[in-house]
Amino acid sequence: QLATALRGDGRRRVVELTRRPLPFEGRNGSVLMMLDVEDQRRISESLRASEAGLAQAEKMAHLGHWRWTLNATTMRCSRQALSILGLPGGDSGELPVDAVLGRTHADDRRPLRTAIVGVLGGGPAAEIDLRIVRPDGTERLVHQMVCLHQEASGGAQHLMGTLLDITDSKLIEHELRSSRQALRELLANDESRLEEERKRIAREIHDELGQLLTALRMDVALLRLRSGEQAQTLDLARRMLAKIDETISVTRHVATHLRPGSLDLGLIAALEWLAEDMTHRYEVSCTVHREGAEPDRKSTRLNSSHIPLSRMPS
Repeated sequence: QLATALRGDGRRRVVELTRRPLPFEGRNGSVLMMLDVEDQRRISESLRASEAGLAQAEKMAHLGHWRWTLNATTMRCSRQALSILGLPGGDSGELPVDAVLGRTHADDRRPLRTAIVGVLGGGPAAEIDLRIVRPDGTERLVHQMVCLHQEASGGAQHLMGTLLDITDSKLIEHELRSSRQALRELLANDESRLEEERKRIAREIHDELGQLLTALRMDVALLRLRSGEQAQTLDLARRMLAKIDETISVTRHVATHLRPGSLDLGLIAALEWLAEDMTHRYEVSCTVHREGAEPDRKSTRLNSSHIPLSRMPS
């Protein structure tokens, strides 16, 4: 029985009272023993507060820990470790070793065993990602760290470990990778559609506008032939032909640079066209060198994932 005692200096102390029978001279008697447990009570309260704080921190961090005294058949797990494993443990947290380590996925047991053997052999603390299977069949991905602890004065050895549930973070990481891949595919699709539009416009400029200009040139040439010896008309016709030829050249130039036809012939042909165009436009000698045999045209054909060479800065 606990009680509060008042000391002579006025301070109060928690004491434990124990009454035991003590016969004396044929009569029933008893003796009352008083044990000062104030310091012990404070230490116990501090320990419980520390354990409660640790449990709350582990819950917030999704982190649990376990401790296994070597050669023992049971191991002690924190509440959060039991929660991660999906196991009941009561207040003590003591469970058979096989019940805890047996939660490891069958395909991950060998790496875990290798890590434990390495630590027991004097190696550094081991870290490993592995899957655990809860009793209800659900899987969780955990990051486990294992180390060896030796008690002072050559006491017992303990294998200690932590369990960090990384299932949610890995799921977020996977979703992020999927999102980035979807974004890349969307951008590639947009680039492909844009390139198709350039191709259509270039074809219309080359075919329709080019045909119109060619027909106009033929008409001017015919007009020149019919003008006879009229110098003024001949001079005008020559200037018109020069302007038409210049317009045709500009039209071909615009159509070619909007969507060069060599892009459909493969990467090598596109590079050769680009080098030749650079040589003519800037009077800078450009050549393309390749090693090995001529690559398969199908394997080098440009697709939506390539940056069109026609968009490269000159």
